[in-house]
Amino acid sequence: MMAFLPRPVSPSRAIADLWRFLRARRRHEFAFGMLAIGITGLWFAMIFDKLNPKAEWRSPTVMYVKQWPKTRTAADVRAQQAIDAPREKAEREALAAEKKKRQDQFKRLAKQLGI
Repeated sequence: MMAFLPRPVSPSRAIADLWRFLRARRRHEFAFGMLAIGITGLWFAMIFDKLNPKAEWRSPTVMYVKQWPKTRTAADVRAQQAIDAPREKAEREALAAEKKKRQDQFKRLAKQLGI
């Protein structure tokens, strides 16, 4: 089994050493230490917030399946495809526009980060 701490250090000795270090500090050193940790944490939070943009909520799409009779002809199929073609084209264009918008967001982020 691999030890977590180096050989001469035990957890109790490490805690005692930390406690001894903390007791030797003055009050203003704790304040500045907490301020430094807080500012660093704020920077990390801001960076991670920029990297994970929130997607806007959209209601789920419900897809209905039609039942077609066995006696359906090729002409019936072509007629239905002609009816469905404009709607499908509009959906494809909307998806492409959303993809382009998302790419633009990533390009802006890359420019901000200097990538």
